[in-house]
Amino acid sequence: MAIGPLVFSLLFFTAFSVYLLIGVYVIHIDRRAHLNRVFFLACVSLSVWALGFSIVNTVPDAATFFFWQRVSAVGRSVFYCFFLHFALLFASEQGGEGGIRPPLPLLYLPGIVCILVFAAVPGLSSSHYALKEGPFGLICYPVVDAWTILFLVYSLGYVIAAIRAMLRASGAARDPALGRQSRLLALATGLSLLPPDILDFLLHKLLDSPFPRSAPLFPLILAGTVYFMTRRYGFMSGQNDEEELLLDGRTSSTLAYYLSIAFLVGGVTACSSYFLPSAVQSEESLRSMLRAGGLFFLMCAVTMVSQFIRSSGLRRFTLLFAMLLSVPAITWQFIEFAGITIWVYPIVMMMVSLLYSSRTPLALVTAVSIATQIPVWINAPSNLIIMDSFDYIARISIFLVAFLVGSFVNKTYTGRLKESVRSANLQRLVSQVSNDLLSVSRTTLNDRVDSVLGGIGEFFQADRCGVFFVDDESSSITYGREWCSEGISLFLPEWRTSPPQGLNLWLERLSRERILCIEDAEIASEEPHSPWISVFSMSGVKSAVAVPIEEDGTVLGFIGLLFARGNRGCGDFDTDLLKILSNLLADGFIRIRSELEIESAALHDQLTGLPNRAFFMKRLFRSMSRADDNNTMMGLILIDLDGFKVINDMLGHSGGDAVLQELARNLRQRLRQADFVARLGGDEFLVLVDDITDYESAGKIAGHVMGLFAKPFTAHGQAFMLSGSAGVAVYPRDGADENSLLANADAAMYGAKALGKNQYVMCTTEMTDAAKRNQRLSGDLFGSHLRGELTIHYQPQVSVAGGAVSGVEALLRWNHPEMGVVPPLEFIPLAEMNGMMDVIGEWVLRAAVRQRVKWMPSAPPLMRMAVNLSPVQLYNPGFPEKLAAILAEEGLDPRLLELEVTRLSTLGESERAREGLKKLSGLGVSVAVDDFGAEYASLGRLKEFRLDRIKIDMQFVHDAVKSERDRTIAAIMIRLAKALGISALAEGVETEAQMDFLREESCDEAQGFHFFRPAPPEEIERLLGWAAGD
Repeated sequence: MAIGPLVFSLLFFTAFSVYLLIGVYVIHIDRRAHLNRVFFLACVSLSVWALGFSIVNTVPDAATFFFWQRVSAVGRSVFYCFFLHFALLFASEQGGEGGIRPPLPLLYLPGIVCILVFAAVPGLSSSHYALKEGPFGLICYPVVDAWTILFLVYSLGYVIAAIRAMLRASGAARDPALGRQSRLLALATGLSLLPPDILDFLLHKLLDSPFPRSAPLFPLILAGTVYFMTRRYGFMSGQNDEEELLLDGRTSSTLAYYLSIAFLVGGVTACSSYFLPSAVQSEESLRSMLRAGGLFFLMCAVTMVSQFIRSSGLRRFTLLFAMLLSVPAITWQFIEFAGITIWVYPIVMMMVSLLYSSRTPLALVTAVSIATQIPVWINAPSNLIIMDSFDYIARISIFLVAFLVGSFVNKTYTGRLKESVRSANLQRLVSQVSNDLLSVSRTTLNDRVDSVLGGIGEFFQADRCGVFFVDDESSSITYGREWCSEGISLFLPEWRTSPPQGLNLWLERLSRERILCIEDAEIASEEPHSPWISVFSMSGVKSAVAVPIEEDGTVLGFIGLLFARGNRGCGDFDTDLLKILSNLLADGFIRIRSELEIESAALHDQLTGLPNRAFFMKRLFRSMSRADDNNTMMGLILIDLDGFKVINDMLGHSGGDAVLQELARNLRQRLRQADFVARLGGDEFLVLVDDITDYESAGKIAGHVMGLFAKPFTAHGQAFMLSGSAGVAVYPRDGADENSLLANADAAMYGAKALGKNQYVMCTTEMTDAAKRNQRLSGDLFGSHLRGELTIHYQPQVSVAGGAVSGVEALLRWNHPEMGVVPPLEFIPLAEMNGMMDVIGEWVLRAAVRQRVKWMPSAPPLMRMAVNLSPVQLYNPGFPEKLAAILAEEGLDPRLLELEVTRLSTLGESERAREGLKKLSGLGVSVAVDDFGAEYASLGRLKEFRLDRIKIDMQFVHDAVKSERDRTIAAIMIRLAKALGISALAEGVETEAQMDFLREESCDEAQGFHFFRPAPPEEIERLLGWAAGD
């Protein structure tokens, strides 16, 4: 045979082997996944394609050539169908293929048509090939006709569709690593499947001598890429584990994998003799080697097919069948050429059979091995193999000794392994039951009990396992859960509607005997008043066992195990374990009962007797679900009393409590029987209105509820009028869940307060959007300072007389990652409400103090650092101590720090505010009033509190140059400050005209865009020529 054809045949045969090996590997790592199965079939089709090419290069005649060419055409025709199917599955798993996916018959129709045209019909298929002979053997090029063009359209179209699906998967992948894998697979597909036909066409046109077609070699790039991805990224990897003793799912799969590889390597090695004629002694030897190779491939196929069988028993049997069949098949094929050594092969299979828990496979392999040796002994060709009878007897004896030793090893190992598995399962069961019941709650009770029953049932290999709690007086089941093995139907629903007769007698017997074991269900069914009669008759139970669940000697219920697949003796049960499990269940249910009692007491408000917030939220969830089911709406009314603090101050807390109790009674009387009212807390009440058909109905009910404020309330013998504000939100229009609905009702309630007393407001879209934004911002405030979202800009303050920098104000900025810059006026109130104000305020204060210390070397020596102070911080009793600690830790003179009190009019408790400001002044820091003049109570507060500076609101500064009236007001503020001996600072100065006015009135300081805009510290340093210290 010429060297040229032989080289290309070996290349194609190598590709055939690689495709099969990778296909076997892919199906080994996860045989259940559709993706792996389809890619395995694609590899098989590639191997058929390559195998045909490996043979056609070296065949002696045209008839054989066309036969193997048609075989190759079968593989190539269906490969593109398998691969596109694989690509669509891959894209679907990644979430990237949202387009139309054709039905499988339509997807595979072109491949079937191509098989018919190019392979199945001999006369038609042969007409599509042009045969040429050259230095590389017989070469076939397709004839350019309509069918060839259609095949090219089909193949290129499917390849492009596959690449498109992979690229879409790349774009949709949430994990960047998955996106890279998708792109890598798409690239490998393009390099493997697009160039071959183009290259073959160019070589055919450019070269004088025919050159073998290389198309089957290019997919090696694709197959190698998939193998690389499985090894590097875990691509197409899955789980094959099953709960069995020795040869479990994973071990069985691994064994099948290695046997498949061994058979495959044996087949490749045997068939390679066809391409190495110099290594074969004769034509008979070559035929024998090829037959042996075919047998090896057959064994490989049987082994691989076994892994697709769902039944684990049938799967192990098929694997054993392949092993048994291989012993005589391989022995007989090699007897003439390897008779001295091939007899050892059965020993290998005997070693493999030790993986089975039963010794039957070992006995079968031994029997087949001996049965194979006897005809070999009789028919062995003595001219090639010189052996006497003693050698055959010795071989058979060795097989028997191996069987005995293997049986002892298998029995000992499996026995100890069963003990270890049972011990491990027992520990796992007790641990599972303990963990499940230790943290059980009312909401998780059913799931935890189902998990416990499943564990008990599987451990004892029962067909049914149930737990039942019984009411002695009514002889009814108060709680019951049941687990059934596969194929067994539940009977618990029938027990709930019709409890078994004689249940009390059965419980009394359980209490006396502590455990009941029924070895024969037919005998037990004949007992009078047996509650098991109906159970046994409907479920085919043959054996049963029950243990009581007790509390202080009282039987609360029982655990029952039922067996339908055979009788079980009482000695088969670990009675101590069953008692432990029943005690654990009793503890869990007692804990649940206590939890229910506590929860019931905790679901109502002690003062008014109304349901509290927790109860209301649960009822709200049920009402929303019922509205969904009935396609109706439900309304939520949030009522807040106006000025209730005044009543408490006037009548005392006992009088306020009496008012709340009377209000609760009146609310219940005004509402329908189906409506639900609760006390949210303080002076807030919630009303739930079910089954309304339109939006306006909720408003009418709210108006009716608000009518209760039209009559006077009486407390401690005094009659007085009370007012309230209400917000109304309707589900599902104003909120899709409980929290959003409540938040929107709250927003509507504040809208009502803005309109005046005794008002109700229906929620609007604007309120809903604002509530959602506030809720989002409020949540995102937590940790914002740790995530680097909060920054501080600084704005210098200057002396009006000389223009020198006299102070710097620290201004907080929040750069939200999604919403952008959020104004302080929007997020500071949210921080005050959600409890983050103290945390953020401390962070701002420490950062500003630290920055002032850094500027110490170059900034004016007496320059102040001004920091805004929220009323929440002022009311915090620990704030003065925290401030003193910050000043000490950072090393800043307290005289260089000024705290600007914002929203002075909100300081409701004058004595508390006065005491807080006094402590701050005692530390040596100065205190200023921010936005002075903008609030109605500013002058009154100026009288009450000890202050060092007022900051005149910018509206007065801007308007001072526009009207004489505003000019007079601003001038009075400046003169008032001077008369009280405190400094005046004008905010928002933007023009030189405003500065002229401030100079005329001898204002002390100014701040605004006319001088500096707020900027980061680095920008301030650049503008003023400062250098920050270490």
